Amino acid sequence: MKGLFRRFTIVSIFHILIVILFSCTDYSAILLDAPKNLSISDTTSSTVTLTWDKVYGAVNYLVYINTENNSSTSSYLGYASTTGANISGLDSYTTYYFWVYASSVSGKGQSSDVATATTIIGCPETFTATKSSSSQVKLSWSKVETCDSYIIYRNSTGVLSEAEQIADSEGNTISIPVGTNYYIDTSPEENLNYYWIRCKKDSQISTDSAFDYCRLTEISYRYGLSSVLGNTNTASKFDFFQNMRMSPNGSNVYFLSTNPSNSSSNIYSGSAISNSVRLQLFDNDYPVLKAGASSRNTIACSKEGLTEAETILNKFELQDNSVKRTDKAAAVKFNSETHDFKMPSSRSLLRSSSGKPESRSYSIGDTKNFFIDDADGNFSSVNASLKAESDNCYVWIVSDIYDNSSSSDSDNKITTRQLETLASKFELIYGPETAIFGKPYKELSQISGYVAPSEKINILVFDIEGDYTAFQSSGTLGYFWGKDLYYDSAVKSSGYRSNECEIFYIDSHFLDRYQEFVYSTLAHEFQHMLHFVHKKMEQELTSTNTNEATWLNEMLSMICEDLLQETLGTKDEYSPKSRLTYFNLGYAYLGLTEWDENYTAYSYSNAYAFGAWLIRNYGGAELVKEMASNDCVDLDCITQAIETVTGNSITVTELLRQFSRALCYPELTKTQFDVGATNSLKPFCNTNSKTLTGTDGSTSYTFNLSSILLCDYTYAIDGTYYAGPYYYSSRYSYALSKYGNIVIDLGPVNSYYATYISPAPAYSYFVIQ
Repeated sequence: MKGLFRRFTIVSIFHILIVILFSCTDYSAILLDAPKNLSISDTTSSTVTLTWDKVYGAVNYLVYINTENNSSTSSYLGYASTTGANISGLDSYTTYYFWVYASSVSGKGQSSDVATATTIIGCPETFTATKSSSSQVKLSWSKVETCDSYIIYRNSTGVLSEAEQIADSEGNTISIPVGTNYYIDTSPEENLNYYWIRCKKDSQISTDSAFDYCRLTEISYRYGLSSVLGNTNTASKFDFFQNMRMSPNGSNVYFLSTNPSNSSSNIYSGSAISNSVRLQLFDNDYPVLKAGASSRNTIACSKEGLTEAETILNKFELQDNSVKRTDKAAAVKFNSETHDFKMPSSRSLLRSSSGKPESRSYSIGDTKNFFIDDADGNFSSVNASLKAESDNCYVWIVSDIYDNSSSSDSDNKITTRQLETLASKFELIYGPETAIFGKPYKELSQISGYVAPSEKINILVFDIEGDYTAFQSSGTLGYFWGKDLYYDSAVKSSGYRSNECEIFYIDSHFLDRYQEFVYSTLAHEFQHMLHFVHKKMEQELTSTNTNEATWLNEMLSMICEDLLQETLGTKDEYSPKSRLTYFNLGYAYLGLTEWDENYTAYSYSNAYAFGAWLIRNYGGAELVKEMASNDCVDLDCITQAIETVTGNSITVTELLRQFSRALCYPELTKTQFDVGATNSLKPFCNTNSKTLTGTDGSTSYTFNLSSILLCDYTYAIDGTYYAGPYYYSSRYSYALSKYGNIVIDLGPVNSYYATYISPAPAYSYFVIQ
């Protein structure tokens, strides 16, 4: 027995020693090898793409960066779950060094070899071409510090590959010394010219280019419009110029088609049949426009197959390096649907003398747990601290995001000052926004079945969906989720968790790096909250279609940002106006009330463009206030509000007609319109100013809407640059989505008459300018 005990003791001690030995060992270095073959697969002026080999046992890979070849002083960028990463937001013409480590639950493995890349020289962030005189154009741009000189190209076609580098008086191509202005002589006969600027450093010329165009003489817009209702059997002859008193020479004809119905089946814009007929209207031979012909070359703007419109979207080269804002899909879906989560009866609540439920007050430094969800929709509880407040909001931050000593704008660490600024911005918009959209729930008595109103509105700052990387430039900036106004016990069984208060959420990285976008997002998400309170909770209104409910709600939030842009002091590039580039390209792909999760950028842009046009022509802030408060949803909400504000009823058909017509005047200025327009035209360039009284009954707020020129928003397709809406070819017909529209360029006018056979039941119009 003694021998057995001795052997057991020796063996046990040996095991203990082994455990101690291995507990002092860095398993990460043993278990995880260094990623092999780290290499650079692509480099631009602001991005580098890394690839490496898979490491057995790795859960993810940690990426580090430095501007010197020293891994010990490198900065952590973030993690990748695959064997590659695209690093964005880099400085142009700068050398970077990268290291990658495999990682698992046991820790970080060994470092890869270093990979190095020098980003390509960039181009100026801003570039404008403006008329200086009748024969001279002034070019201005923002300085690029890494640039030695600038190269400027120009032509009159908008095709970059056909552009010529500017030359001196002897015809020699020249580069512009470092500066930010240059004057180009041009002849009045050229009138319209397109300009591009690129940077040069040593022998390298940037592949990126900034673009603008300039017209020496303003377009002399004409405002004629003739229409024909759908008829598949009857050819109709029209005198397009009756009552217009104008010479047709030099004018252009646009064919508009709209589908003012809730169906997208068998609605076509009109098409060319194979037997060409000479029309008196055009300089060249054009076929009769006819719908329903079997020989028609039809391209349907639908989601089925690769369509011409979708092809154009896929070829789209957006001249924009700004933040790509995405939605919180689960919150958008929830807010648009009808739910049965109300409690059957109100809970017993302590009430003040005003009749409102009492709610707890908080002080700076207090902590509180909140439910948040990850990218997979799984909820967990996190601890947050109260770091800032105003009269109407509390600003909380998840504890591991807060660092009051941080001086970086890309480390995902937020300071007290940043949170206090967020609170002050919310206070700035609180009065004017509630003047338009009504009192928040916290100023109302409890609505039966919902949680008690909060003392103040809560704003929680955290890394939304845990997708932070140092150079992240796309993602969800913030969101409101209506689940939080239901009791947690009511929503828990459906997979949600409620914070049982008035709350919306802000992403920490975007607050750190892109503050102006976030300040505009505050107004956007607050509207969603007020919309939910008044349309869902108070009036219990339901939409027949969740897409239409989403479309209307998002439109109201974006025009709220538009109305409060002056209050926030936000530049156009940080406002919803920045979405108009997408609208110019994608307006015909989606119907007015569609919400496509695969093309959310275009869904947002279409909703904003229509809303921006509405409020500039039908009553501004007063119209929006009526839309926010009336007892209607979907398109009825809009038409009813217009009738209330203007005293005139209007149909969806007429709204679509006027909206489509406005697309034909992308360069129309307010001055031009005031001088020569007919009252029937309602353009984007209109301005509007309205003063509303706040919910306190005494304070007044003025809302100014600036003029919009669609031509200011440019893009390229296959190397050809466009300014304003994309006009489609007359060679094809196009299926229209429900409440959809399209503009087709038919060319120059030579005579007065044309024969046109319109498809039924589409509504078709001709614009002559």
